[in-house]
Amino acid sequence: MTGDIRVLDLPLFDVDEKNGFLSSEPPLERLSNLYYEPWEKLATNIPQLLLTNQMKPQVENELPLLSIDQLTTLQELKRGYVLLTFIINGYVWSSNPPNEVIPDSLAQPLLEVSNKLGLPPVATYSSVVLWNYKVVDEAKDLSLENLTTGLTFTGSFDEAWFYLISVYFEKIGAQCIEHGLKAVDAVSSNDSTSFIESMKLLAMSIDNLTDILKRMEEKCDPYVFYFRIRPFLAGWKNMSKVGLPKGVKYGSTGEYQQWSGGSNAQSSLIQYLDLVLGITHFSDGGQQQYPRKPITNESQFKRNSYLLDMRQYMPKPHRSFLKAVSESTNIRQYVLKQSSESTERFAYDTCISMMKNFRDVHLGIIRNYILIPARAERMNETHIMRNGLATTHNNKNHLGTGGTSLVKFLTQCRDETSDMAVTKWVKEYLKEDDIEHSNLEMNFVFDYSYNFIGFKDKMSNIQLIEDDAENGDVDFFIHHW
Repeated sequence: MTGDIRVLDLPLFDVDEKNGFLSSEPPLERLSNLYYEPWEKLATNIPQLLLTNQMKPQVENELPLLSIDQLTTLQELKRGYVLLTFIINGYVWSSNPPNEVIPDSLAQPLLEVSNKLGLPPVATYSSVVLWNYKVVDEAKDLSLENLTTGLTFTGSFDEAWFYLISVYFEKIGAQCIEHGLKAVDAVSSNDSTSFIESMKLLAMSIDNLTDILKRMEEKCDPYVFYFRIRPFLAGWKNMSKVGLPKGVKYGSTGEYQQWSGGSNAQSSLIQYLDLVLGITHFSDGGQQQYPRKPITNESQFKRNSYLLDMRQYMPKPHRSFLKAVSESTNIRQYVLKQSSESTERFAYDTCISMMKNFRDVHLGIIRNYILIPARAERMNETHIMRNGLATTHNNKNHLGTGGTSLVKFLTQCRDETSDMAVTKWVKEYLKEDDIEHSNLEMNFVFDYSYNFIGFKDKMSNIQLIEDDAENGDVDFFIHHW
């Protein structure tokens, strides 16, 4: 598909204008058909079963083999997937060593539901975030104050908050989808004014996402996350060190399969932002050479296989949407054709800077939620029972729930984002290691009407474009993030 992206029918891709990659309708809170009550009861009681060491016997001895034939709607299939993936992850990681053979009563319906939805038979971002929340008051808009979570592994407030931050993240991401697509359309129409306006709003929307991410620490304790929540979100790919060298076996006569666990890399929104802005991520050993060299020919490098792999963990309609966007986006090509100090280039680099800032904040969360708790545990060994990933604190190369090396992967994504800046001094600023002593000072300023006012830096003497209007005071000011 090429050309005007306005032909995209968002509902066809299960993308909502108001809620982004969240469906237009809230997820089912439970399956009304009493035939599936055993699934509902078991999944709802996971925290109690894990606490009393009854998860394994309940799954193996009490869970009946149910047909999925009575899941007749897409919403019911999604609910079935949520229930069964919570049960399987709770079952696998309920003991140490983990359980590697899945009973037929769980494996068979999960494989069938997963096949119908085109998703892996493991807890994914879809099952713990996209399809696992409740709206408190459906007459009101989605907000953190109007959301509660569905299933959890621990029953803790911390786990609920961890999921809800991501739910609201996706809700706010609808703004990014809107402004990004409008920018693509503006390029197709050769409408410079509309392009600049859309990029301004896209930059602000990305900054809103960063603000939401920063709220994680309000109600999710890093140590609770690291030792109690994170282990149950892991999959069974690259998990030899915690007892699953072959993955897990789906059924008594089934095959071993290896799947990554739930990860933010499975968020279609983050990959959408990279695609629409033309941010390219490469595999290890390609562009990731230090000191870093400018990219002169992208075709000589392989694309990041982990990010591409994560797309199969996304709902099929969202994968199709990303494919359509990747074939239609024209933003980066457009700005590269503009003069070196054009407003179009500055507007684009504002978005790149916001994305770089987002990834800096994400790295900070990884530091607080994984590296620091792991370091503390190494220094003060305890006899508290740990399962799965919570037993790997002696390994400095920390694995994420997706089975990849977290810090290395996220640092690479952050650096490759900085590489995409098209203005020389912006690129230098974004790569500056010591911002406090940098020769560059970069300010992005908007007024109350969200009009872009300008930039300022010490080296190139680019001055702010002052707005003398009565209500043109600075409303949005970003300085030395």
